[in-house]
Amino acid sequence: MFVRLCDVDADGKSWNVCDGLTSVTEADSPGAVTVTLWSTAYRFKRGHRIRVQVSQRRLPPLRPQYRHRRAACHRAPPASADQSVYHDESRPSAITLPVRGDT
Repeated sequence: MFVRLCDVDADGKSWNVCDGLTSVTEADSPGAVTVTLWSTAYRFKRGHRIRVQVSQRRLPPLRPQYRHRRAACHRAPPASADQSVYHDESRPSAITLPVRGDT
């Protein structure tokens, strides 16, 4: 799973701030996945928004994402997979960003 944190200005223009990548295999039912984003020091300007993008893989790809280990061994083409982010009472989602006080 690939996650990208973006800064979006008032005009809707988006900039990549940082990314994170983790492997999720054999996930046929909903469950918690933690993706640690790569370190960065960034200040969001007042009035800007935070965008979080979730996808199966990074494009352009870093490497093929195989859904089954057997497929990777036989060099079969990668299989597609759906990503769902739940955000209801029984399956809450969270984004945790460190915040530094004003200096």
